[in-house]
Amino acid sequence: IELINGTHVVAIKLKESNIQGHLNQDLSRVGDSMYRLRDALVDECCTILINNVIMEQAKFALYVMRCSYMLSVDINEDGDKSISSDLHDTVEVISTIMRVCTELVTNLKKEGLSLMSSFAPSVIRNSFLERMANELLEIALDTNGMIPNITLGGGIKFNQDVSEIFDERNLPPLMMRLLDVTKFMSTESKTFHEIKIAISSLVNLDPCAKSLHIDSFEQDGTIRDEAILMMRAKGFNWMYLEDMISILNRRKE
Repeated sequence: IELINGTHVVAIKLKESNIQGHLNQDLSRVGDSMYRLRDALVDECCTILINNVIMEQAKFALYVMRCSYMLSVDINEDGDKSISSDLHDTVEVISTIMRVCTELVTNLKKEGLSLMSSFAPSVIRNSFLERMANELLEIALDTNGMIPNITLGGGIKFNQDVSEIFDERNLPPLMMRLLDVTKFMSTESKTFHEIKIAISSLVNLDPCAKSLHIDSFEQDGTIRDEAILMMRAKGFNWMYLEDMISILNRRKE
């Protein structure tokens, strides 16, 4: 953390360096290099946390491999609201990481140190959350083509798990997007069907006969705007239209 903070401060000072009223280009270029070094340090820190600690030690990789089955089968029909048993270690580790970063920021502020001193724990926290959000969005949106179908029960279980893992405040936008997506995946059948009919009607499609395609909405900006307004009206303020279409096409009633 001290190394990241130090690199951050040096980069800023070099970029702001001014000799006789003119920016020193050589120092400015060194400042750019320091920024890249700072970003590389943050990236390496998050890579170790996710690959070594979360995926391997907390066994989150096993949960990721199980998601394709979980989402495609109605495994939550009994109304079980508990978190998946193989996520307990993951929840504990992530809670610890979040707590440590938050406490560091709070303590530094109490000590009257500058905002630069709290840069490292803040950026590590947000970068870590964004990396985790990417991992789970790949599952939710079937980026790798492994989950062509989603059931309501599977969506409910996935939403419960994700919401429990990231029960935090002040989440970055990508994490808010993930929470919107998982919430939509678990929308009860009546509301889900109403949304599908409304969105499909904008492009004159039979919701039961054909899949939606984002290109149909891109051809007319007005139609896209109307679809987004519908989505926002239902409380999904962070999800993309592409995300909604993916879920509408893949969830089977």
